[in-house]
Amino acid sequence: MFFKRNKEFFEILLYLTIAAVLVYYVPAPFNKILFLGVLPLAWRTKRDYLWLAFFFIVGDMPGGLFSGGLVGDPYRLPIYNLMPDISFTIREIYLLLILVKVLFKPDRKQNFQKNYFTKELTLLGYYLILLLVISTFMGMTFDGYKSFYKICLNLTLFISVPLIFYNRDYFVKFLNILFPFAIIAILFQVYSLTFGQQLIAVLKPGVGVLSGSGSAEEWQRPIEMAHVLLVCFTGSLFFLNKGNRFFKLRYLIIINLVSFLAIFLTGTRTWFLALILVYLYFFLTRLQQISSVFIRYIFIISAIVIGIGFVPVIRDQIFNAWDRLSTLENFAEGDITAGGTVSRFDVRGPRVMEGFRASTIISGAGFSKLYYEYQDGHVGYQNMLLNAGIAGIILFALIIAKALYIPYRMSMFGNLPSLSKHELKASSLLLIALLIINTGTQTLGYTPDGNNRFLLMVLALTFINQAINFALKNSKQTGNIVLEKQFK
Repeated sequence: MFFKRNKEFFEILLYLTIAAVLVYYVPAPFNKILFLGVLPLAWRTKRDYLWLAFFFIVGDMPGGLFSGGLVGDPYRLPIYNLMPDISFTIREIYLLLILVKVLFKPDRKQNFQKNYFTKELTLLGYYLILLLVISTFMGMTFDGYKSFYKICLNLTLFISVPLIFYNRDYFVKFLNILFPFAIIAILFQVYSLTFGQQLIAVLKPGVGVLSGSGSAEEWQRPIEMAHVLLVCFTGSLFFLNKGNRFFKLRYLIIINLVSFLAIFLTGTRTWFLALILVYLYFFLTRLQQISSVFIRYIFIISAIVIGIGFVPVIRDQIFNAWDRLSTLENFAEGDITAGGTVSRFDVRGPRVMEGFRASTIISGAGFSKLYYEYQDGHVGYQNMLLNAGIAGIILFALIIAKALYIPYRMSMFGNLPSLSKHELKASSLLLIALLIINTGTQTLGYTPDGNNRFLLMVLALTFINQAINFALKNSKQTGNIVLEKQFK
């Protein structure tokens, strides 16, 4: 029964194993050819969510695998040269392929669930073109144009992903594939803390070695699949409702707590703060369910705490992580350096703002030489301002405000089924987390810090669209004409 329900998870594990063998044991000229076999499989399958999950996981470098970035690195995912200085990774080719596929599949368009942010996203698309024009006049390097087209490739996810999830069950299956990777992530962390290096070091000596000795001043940070964990954390809360027919509540609670623990062990302050505030919002909007859910949480937390006692490396890491996270107390007391451990607010931020003041202000620096001279992904909001200017920040603020307002407003309708109400309230959890994390590392805007963060932005809107469309579907069944007229 377990294997049958999770057969696609095991299928992904098989594909990841094959990919690792191709990268680390097959010479580059041959593995490039063999990797192209992914494309016909992705083109012919009806399970596009499976390959989306595959590239999402690969991009999060489980165990440090698939982490090679340099073109000359023999142990990296294949890169294909179209002409001198123009190349595409296998992931970028996949993005182009899936875009063409979903746009020319009539069944998707006929059954497509409404995207409530199409107008705003289209406006952001036009603004992106305007930024390119402004950047050209300000001065762009060849590398700047290359970065721009790679950004555009990532932004195609805003078109393709909603069409991949045109069926609600496909979105559920996507999350069903990801959830077990929360457990795998924490197992990789135990391995890293035990041996002082990630699994990749076995295949690629000298890479993936954790720095530090575990002391308060210099300690090991086992960062593993952070983006996958964030989706597991918020996705498990999204379905943690009485009446959901997809997942058992106990399973969702376990995945949620394991995801939280795995992120906690990294000692990353903005991520920890984001999870705490997401928890706070979740429980405040679930006061009616608090008794049953809270009792389950207490029971499972107790079991996990007892289990931790038998794993010394995790127990010790919790104390180390807490020492680092406790520096937030210094920040709350007015020390913007958090005891000398943070340079974002007194060094990084002011430098980015210096670049902003030298830009057009209204439209920022776009993708010009000025932007790449001053950009810094460690200060998300300042970097967004430098890139897109005041006008761009306003556009992003409008879509974020709409994404937060609509599900909240819909959840206020009295005769809406409780399952839909709870989903609507939980649909914005990933977006809330991204808004908080963006204070420390860029997760929003045209230039988020890492390819997987483009998909995180898309998934944040996907949760909301899924909840809205599900609520409207239920409103038809209950005859809620007012709700349909207002939001359809």
